Amino acid sequence: MRKYLYPVVYFGLGLSSALIVFTQTSLGTSQLQTLMDSKLTFADGSTYTGETDPSGILNGRGLLRWTNGDEYTGNFSNGLFDGQGRYTSPDLYTHVGEYRNGRAHGFGVVTYVTGDKYEGDFVNGDIEGEGTWKSDDGSLYSGMLRRGGVRHGKGEFSLPNGDEYRGEFKDGMMHGVGRYTTADGDIYEGDFVEDSFTGQGSHTSTEGRVVIGQFESWTAKGKSEMTDEEGNRWVGEFDHGFLTGKGTYNGTDGSFYEGGFEYNYYEGKGRYRDAEGNIYEGEFSSGNKHGEGIYTYAEPVDDIKTFTGKWKYGTLIEGDHQFTIHSSGAIAEHAIYNQQEVFRR
Repeated sequence: MRKYLYPVVYFGLGLSSALIVFTQTSLGTSQLQTLMDSKLTFADGSTYTGETDPSGILNGRGLLRWTNGDEYTGNFSNGLFDGQGRYTSPDLYTHVGEYRNGRAHGFGVVTYVTGDKYEGDFVNGDIEGEGTWKSDDGSLYSGMLRRGGVRHGKGEFSLPNGDEYRGEFKDGMMHGVGRYTTADGDIYEGDFVEDSFTGQGSHTSTEGRVVIGQFESWTAKGKSEMTDEEGNRWVGEFDHGFLTGKGTYNGTDGSFYEGGFEYNYYEGKGRYRDAEGNIYEGEFSSGNKHGEGIYTYAEPVDDIKTFTGKWKYGTLIEGDHQFTIHSSGAIAEHAIYNQQEVFRR
């Protein structure tokens, strides 16, 4: 009784990989139609041409063809694929590389009829280790993969839209520390959780705006700081990318604000000092003085240093003194005399 090869091939294990396994099947002499030194023909029509040992076991180089069109050419040892070889399944893929004990094992290249291509390590018939996977959609991954061809460990991933990620992966997803660069030039660097930029990190926009701190689902959430392209700086509690809650603002012109924010605008109670040193402390709405407050001049006006008043969307409508207010600051003040606007800088 002699033993010859029949294939057992498993597909669909992650990233369309194929687990290539070959088993030995005992064949009685009645199943053998023709036996020659260089060619074996099996009952199902499969053929082998190549080297065998004296007992008829496949050893050395040879070509094995199946009736479904699959074929293997390469080295055999004790009836199993072993060493360098090439396996082709016309409707599925072609694998070229190293084999051991009937399975793809070691370095190899598999090209799928879909256009996908993998080049790298195989372990016991499966994609596992370090390699490069190029998909037919244009995406490219280079790095570590766990069994089944799943991205796991450190790697680099280029997406069809031009975005790129370098860093850690887990179970096929961006997970751990990494750097994500969009095709437009935005850069996210820091913690990733299940394909989302979440945790501690930084975001630099193409315009030059930089956000450093806590993120959730690609936007600032929690304690963070934002600096725009001109150098103006916001620090405080962010939500969905906006400063919302308690925070501070430092302007490059010397202006400063401390208090409540909503969607990056002054909101609620706060204290604002303009570039000239004048100070307003009171209520704000949508970034404007709105409600009751106290205004203190850097230099007295008409011998008045401080006054209390009421503002409406940035305009003083009531005050406890009759005088003229002059300001040439970035945020214009109205000049009021007897509660009438007489001058606007």
